[in-house]
Amino acid sequence: MRLKAQEINTIQKVVNQIFGETQIYLFGSRLNDMKRGGDIDIFVIPKKRDKLLSKKVKAEFILEEKLMKPVDIVIHTDFQRPIEQEALKGIELNKGSEWTRTSHD
Repeated sequence: MRLKAQEINTIQKVVNQIFGETQIYLFGSRLNDMKRGGDIDIFVIPKKRDKLLSKKVKAEFILEEKLMKPVDIVIHTDFQRPIEQEALKGIELNKGSEWTRTSHD
């Protein structure tokens, strides 16, 4: 994975502060050590569904400022979407949370 522990901690902190209780997955080219560049792809499954667009824009802005890298956040809408299926193959960042996708789909 081409992210440092500090960058992962920043992602977790910012996403949880903005979205509240949520599951967070990293996916895409940043997981492949053989690739270069690329944005940071984050898949978010929030428990609360209010103001998602404004939260997404805010989180992307803050993360891009803090990480100095482009960030793309995908918010869960339908697990049948190909991008969501691909994102779920990524790395879950907060596995220890009490609320999980499987208990709420």
